Amino acid sequence: ASMSKPIPLKLLVHTVTVRRNLGIDEDRNVIWSEAETVEHVRCEPVKAEVLAGNGVQRDDKLTLFVDCTHSTFIPEKGMRIEFLGTAYTVREATPYFADTANVHHYEAALV
Repeated sequence: ASMSKPIPLKLLVHTVTVRRNLGIDEDRNVIWSEAETVEHVRCEPVKAEVLAGNGVQRDDKLTLFVDCTHSTFIPEKGMRIEFLGTAYTVREATPYFADTANVHHYEAALV
């Protein structure tokens, strides 16, 4: 099954607000970038009790899907993602490749 087709727009129904971590100030508070609106993504709740391979329970709340055809946004670890009024942090972002060269979509684990 080839993954070269983009994720259909009809599934990319969500809009999120993104802030990048710019570092910390002298009081050790995180400095966040201006809010950036990212459209045409999908957020799906993570089923509770997701166990990692080593038996550690992950606390992921949402998986954020970003299709590279419909969005130029690249999720990165440590970003703050606001969805439906709740702020999450990207724990990790994984690129999925359609072929060897091109990223098809990203999946970001939000905690």
